[in-house]
Amino acid sequence: MMRKLIIILIMMTIFILSAGCTLQKSIDNDPKENFSKVDLVSYSKIENDKVNQEEQFEIQLRDFYNFSKKFFPILNGHVDGISQLLEKFNDQNTTFNDKIICSWMLCEKYERFSDDLKQIDPPEEALKAYQLILSAISKRILFFKEFEKGTNIDSLIEIEKEAYYYEENFWEEIDKIYDHYLGKISKENNISI
Repeated sequence: MMRKLIIILIMMTIFILSAGCTLQKSIDNDPKENFSKVDLVSYSKIENDKVNQEEQFEIQLRDFYNFSKKFFPILNGHVDGISQLLEKFNDQNTTFNDKIICSWMLCEKYERFSDDLKQIDPPEEALKAYQLILSAISKRILFFKEFEKGTNIDSLIEIEKEAYYYEENFWEEIDKIYDHYLGKISKENNISI
């Protein structure tokens, strides 16, 4: 995951630099000198469409990058904050009373995680992944609340399966987003990955 993020950042830098150079070249070469007005109108329309697509892609990439800069530190902080509690909760030697305490603490941490993520506005490209992770978090919260109530094991297993489903789909969606940007950047810059 980290490798893909670094590759995206490198590719994004290359793309932005090359797009800037390409735009400067097209500004320096004035097409008006050698073409008729009909040719110039056609050329201008094609160039405007091309620049607009490039600008649109740069904006989308920048928006996703800015979202990632906020999202992944929150995610990493959450994972670091729950790791030991989860280990203790899942340890077969932990007493039931200690599991209840861990469950309560984990529920609080997941609620805080959800609140932190809701402070971030995802770009359109990341909206599906964002909704999937929020669904996974809500299932985790439900799991720990139901555990504290003493809900039967079959119901808890079903909630856990749903949480895993949303988490797995979240990561698949994130991979799709990275693959999309990597593919587009490498295509624009004739780089094979």
